[in-house]
Amino acid sequence: MDGSYIHYTYDAAGTLLRKGYYVGEELEQDSTLIDYCGNYVYENGTLKTILIEGGYITFDSSNQPVYHFYLKDHLGNNRVVANVSGQVEQVNHYYPYGGLIAESTGGDVQRYKYNGKELDRMLGLDWYDYGARHYDGALTMWRTMDPLCEKYYNISPYVYCGNNPINAFDPDGRKVIPAHVTSNGTTYYRSPTEFRQAMIVFGKTTFGRQILADFTPKGSTVFGVKGNGRYSDYDLYIHEFDYTNLGEQAAMLSNGVGIVNGQTQLNSTNENKPRFDVIIDAQLGTYELLETICHEFCIHLSIYSEVLEKYIKTGDFHDVRKEWNKESGKQQHKDLLKAERSKLKGTGNYYNTVNELMKIFPDFKKYIDQKLDFYEKEYNY
Repeated sequence: MDGSYIHYTYDAAGTLLRKGYYVGEELEQDSTLIDYCGNYVYENGTLKTILIEGGYITFDSSNQPVYHFYLKDHLGNNRVVANVSGQVEQVNHYYPYGGLIAESTGGDVQRYKYNGKELDRMLGLDWYDYGARHYDGALTMWRTMDPLCEKYYNISPYVYCGNNPINAFDPDGRKVIPAHVTSNGTTYYRSPTEFRQAMIVFGKTTFGRQILADFTPKGSTVFGVKGNGRYSDYDLYIHEFDYTNLGEQAAMLSNGVGIVNGQTQLNSTNENKPRFDVIIDAQLGTYELLETICHEFCIHLSIYSEVLEKYIKTGDFHDVRKEWNKESGKQQHKDLLKAERSKLKGTGNYYNTVNELMKIFPDFKKYIDQKLDFYEKEYNY
């Protein structure tokens, strides 16, 4: 040990303000200070980089701006860096857990790599800075415990993305997000073509277009639907899980009666704001997948606007939970039966939506008739 160390300075909200790299015993000599002022990055007091959407700006010897752009993959990893002329300046290849493969080139051009996070290699550190904590891509583990580990009690607080870096990413070192997710208008997915197509078709229906537009900011498009921004400050997570056996499916999707194809949940964010999770089994045929999407969105997410308006009015998640619980899953299912039909809002949403889809796909009617017969037996409790 030569006495070298790194000193981090944060504000009260946990935002990184400065990194100080001190080498050897003569700490003031050979030291490097990097200051973060929003999107502006200074090195030893000189503006070096301006971070922008999709890339960054540096400055040449004449202090003129030079633009650089990222080519990202579905997990937000920066795979290629090119300048404004299209010249490739850096290529990054990753192991699944973020380690750089030897074929990568131009490693020193810029530091933002796996998941778009800064790779800190000063003094031999080789850690990714995620904000809430640092991640070691070589050891495939976090260097400190998850500050929200009570939300993931069934897995180690040191594992990355629940040991599933192909289908998930971690935006800040605190929470795992599936790769198939719409959050504040940003869509990450590596889903099969069938899932994307089913969501695009759902977006062509009246209710599908409404709900996707409400959660998508103005100017953005999700599954072919332009956003109106009504509820774009709130999260709608769309998870698609690929179950390899019935045991996994039973553990994740069980309604107490039997195995189901999907599930819709109301959860809270770190700020205690309402968040909706729609979970769908990927092992479904085309019509079964389309019906499951209709079922989860139209029936179980039918009162999303009432729930969010309650939060906007009171700011209390307990009030939100009460609003959500006014209709139980059993009530919503039972209302699908012929004898009970149309008492609840979700029932009307469901039948209106499947009727619209049957006009697009006439053969869909045969599957829906079979599904409704199944519901008559399954939900007659």
